[in-house]
Amino acid sequence: DNKKANMLQTDPDEFLTTVQFPAFRVQQKLENLRVSSSPGPDGIHPRLLKECAAEFSIPLSIIFQKSIEESVVPADWKCSNITPIYKQKGGRTEAGNYRPINVTSVPGKVMESIIKDSVIEHLQINSSILPSQHGFFPGRSCTTNLISYLNAITAAAKIMRWALAFLRSFACNFLLFTNVNTAARVNSTTAQPSGPAKPVSITTAYEMSAPSKNIAALR
Repeated sequence: DNKKANMLQTDPDEFLTTVQFPAFRVQQKLENLRVSSSPGPDGIHPRLLKECAAEFSIPLSIIFQKSIEESVVPADWKCSNITPIYKQKGGRTEAGNYRPINVTSVPGKVMESIIKDSVIEHLQINSSILPSQHGFFPGRSCTTNLISYLNAITAAAKIMRWALAFLRSFACNFLLFTNVNTAARVNSTTAQPSGPAKPVSITTAYEMSAPSKNIAALR
């Protein structure tokens, strides 16, 4: 964590002002290169950089740092080899049936990767990326976006079920209380003046919950 923090140079306003290129980070990037990739216009093959990652890490670190400090990029890094690849559909004589493959310098792509990692780390440290951001972010994709959405819908459905259960319970209790009072009033109306009112049980009130029975009782 301390090494990552040292790579980010920020001012009090939390702006990313520059990027550091330590040798250990350059070596990590070189060791993770795919040897099956093609070299760029400079002719430096990824296998060479991968096999000699420890030896190339320090000189490349110096080159990267000087490049970003002086705002100068080597000329070979600005060039690229573009190869048309057939899309396996349509006529081969149509230019629209080919997609261009851009192959740039491998050291240049390593530098770009370190800059990208530093920018993302800066945004994460300052909480500048919303949890809803899934595109162009490490460890997130359209799949994680769909899973997050499904979890939100499921949680909302659970809350809705609890709310409906509470409303049903409240409605049943309210209806039961109303039936008890109705039955008591009906009993007091039909009772003999000389005798006491007949007590109404909860079972009797529950049996009067049907609308037809309520109407019949009121009659």
